[in-house]
Amino acid sequence: MLGPRFEKRMWLAMMIVFAGVVLVAPMIGCFAFSPLLVAGGIQPYPLAAALGCMLAEAITVIALVFLVLRSKK
Repeated sequence: MLGPRFEKRMWLAMMIVFAGVVLVAPMIGCFAFSPLLVAGGIQPYPLAAALGCMLAEAITVIALVFLVLRSKK
């Protein structure tokens, strides 16, 4: 057996999560949040970029959890 078979909607949900957390959130973190963190006094820039990526990914995961919990009601 090759493993569990997922429904098409589950594959779509996994691709949305993958795109949100792995592709979109780091770009937002690097290009939007890290300059704000540097302006706020966090140095050096690579640290600010890493913190910006982590912040954007955390916000994305929280938003996805909120959407899932809200859709179950």
